[in-house]
Amino acid sequence: MKRKVAISLKKITKTYTLDRGKFSLVGNGFNRNVFKALDNVSLDVYQGEKIGIVGPNGAGKTTLLKIIAGITIPDSGSLTVNGKVVSLINLSAGFHHDLTGRENINLNGLLVGMRRKEIKRRFDEIVKFAGIGSFINEAFYTYSSGMKFRLAFAVAVFSKCDILLIDEIFLSADCEFQKRIFEKIREMQDFCPDMVTIVSSHSPTFLWSFSDRFLEITEGKIVKRSKSKIISDIKKYDLEVRDLFSLGSVL
Repeated sequence: MKRKVAISLKKITKTYTLDRGKFSLVGNGFNRNVFKALDNVSLDVYQGEKIGIVGPNGAGKTTLLKIIAGITIPDSGSLTVNGKVVSLINLSAGFHHDLTGRENINLNGLLVGMRRKEIKRRFDEIVKFAGIGSFINEAFYTYSSGMKFRLAFAVAVFSKCDILLIDEIFLSADCEFQKRIFEKIREMQDFCPDMVTIVSSHSPTFLWSFSDRFLEITEGKIVKRSKSKIISDIKKYDLEVRDLFSLGSVL
């Protein structure tokens, strides 16, 4: 049976103005300095696909995810998204610093599309997964950055979704919580085979764990990334880590 298109991008372009207020001379006139984060990008993603995106910093990876999530609007082109999106990009967005963790679960749960009954039903699971103990009753501003990350991630992943967008967020967690992240994402993929997962990361190992199709963004354009190249990158990454830390293989 032919899979349905979950995400369709057609000729998406997104530019940002640099050095606001400054101009550069172009031809016979003046133009603002602009950076083209995405350049005429077209992409179809089908239900159940697990996509890994690689590319250097500033290549446009996060901009692409933000456009799919509806956080950023493209300058031109068209976007179609079929299904509910949960984005693990800016996890602290939607959290109020003066509210307690308990209150923020209720607030942020609504913002990511959960119903009040669903929040109430899954509340204890969210608290347990976050693992921040009695701080759940303290103001959010008293949390360490790691605790904020734990709570925000817990709320996001306990919200049912059709499309999951992940942007290098696991690096903000300690080793123990990184393991929970791996296990939870794998559980979501296994439980919802039609769910789309798009992962942006510099870690080949992380990409390989959750992706079966690979893309590379270079200077705002998408090129295909082969599995053989990813395997090569994993081996190279493994050797570099062993040389740096002398801790043995990371795989």
